[in-house]
Amino acid sequence: MKKVMVDLECPKCGTTAGWIYTKRDGTHICRKCNHEWKDKKN
Repeated sequence: MKKVMVDLECPKCGTTAGWIYTKRDGTHICRKCNHEWKDKKN
């Protein structure tokens, strides 16, 4: 089973994992400020 990334946080508003939603294509979306980003390693 894949472990959920807890250290994930929004680069724009600094909100942490509870507010972050990750789409299947690897894009992260912050529900608080609506910012979208992808992991740097991709």
